[in-house]
Amino acid sequence: MNGIKFKQVDSNKAIVFSLGDVEKTNKIYKFIKLEYLLSSLQGKILRINQIMHWEDVYENFFLKQQFIENNSEISTGSVMERMYGQSWTTLPESDALWRIYSGANKDAIRVSITIDKLIEILDSNWMVYIGNVTYKKREEISQYIQDFSVISYNDLQSIVAGSLFIKRKEFEHESEFRIIVFRDTTQPLEKYLECDINNDFYDDFCLDPRMSKEQREIISRILNKSFGVPNEKIKESSLYTFDEIKEIKIK
Repeated sequence: MNGIKFKQVDSNKAIVFSLGDVEKTNKIYKFIKLEYLLSSLQGKILRINQIMHWEDVYENFFLKQQFIENNSEISTGSVMERMYGQSWTTLPESDALWRIYSGANKDAIRVSITIDKLIEILDSNWMVYIGNVTYKKREEISQYIQDFSVISYNDLQSIVAGSLFIKRKEFEHESEFRIIVFRDTTQPLEKYLECDINNDFYDDFCLDPRMSKEQREIISRILNKSFGVPNEKIKESSLYTFDEIKEIKIK
């Protein structure tokens, strides 16, 4: 189906499909505001939100099209309401992501995990798709939609899932890895999904490179004392650290 190829991933819980080959031991990263991270650690949960509330108007572009069956339009609203997603990145450092997620307080934290850790916490009743996002021009996305002007009902979920791993070129700086969860329309509607985690879920905590020394000390103390995060897991970004000046001789 036009290059959409999902592979089932070994999982003890959820039914998980990956877009292409995914190495489960690879690291993925998330830049997150301090308040949201502390809420996650306090509640020992990882929240996965409805895709329909994501800001990019091109998210879920495929289901925003007009679907016709037997000359009647089919509503996709109940399907869209039950699609959930979460964004990570394959970039360990990014000036743009630090600035996007830290805001004026410059208090973002970059956490990291391996992909297998993410898979392990998923609910056994979920249908899940994971993979790297591909970035396309608007005209390429339009062509993608046109390529599926006639589809089989049996292929619909796979096509929709594939479309959710496509974003516009303007977002390419994100190098996004995402997780998409489908829930059946017969299941109760939830505003978000939650996964149980423990304080060992995150492999490390990297602090915003623009934090003041006082901020770093306070946040490190909170992570260490309140949540038992070992000091060796708390790091300071070196993005804005200037390398030692070398001696340059002029003849």
